[in-house]
Amino acid sequence: MPASVAWSVESEQPLKKRKLETRRLSDSSALILSPTVQKRRRQAANARERKRMNGLNEAFDRLREVVPAPSIDQKLSKFETLQMAQSYILALCDLLDNNGEDVDAADYTIFGGSESSFELTSPN
Repeated sequence: MPASVAWSVESEQPLKKRKLETRRLSDSSALILSPTVQKRRRQAANARERKRMNGLNEAFDRLREVVPAPSIDQKLSKFETLQMAQSYILALCDLLDNNGEDVDAADYTIFGGSESSFELTSPN
């Protein structure tokens, strides 16, 4: 083995050890946090997650406003909303492909025979 290769391998060995030692020190410092700091961090993380979920729920509410629903009385679930949006987009694409000819909306439904069935059907 050439001397330059042996030298570079040997010179990196202490560097790797230093990285591991630094990592261990940073890991152990996480265990020393006071309960007050841990509580504040958890509260901050919970607040961020709550804000994220509120934003997601608002987006679903906006999507529900523009997607046709089978019933006005009952709010669609998130899954049903996404399925209905997919069906609606497919119907709009077919409408564009057919040069504006009428498209039967009943062909594009997430509700097959029963309310609990979620199969997207297409006339193709």
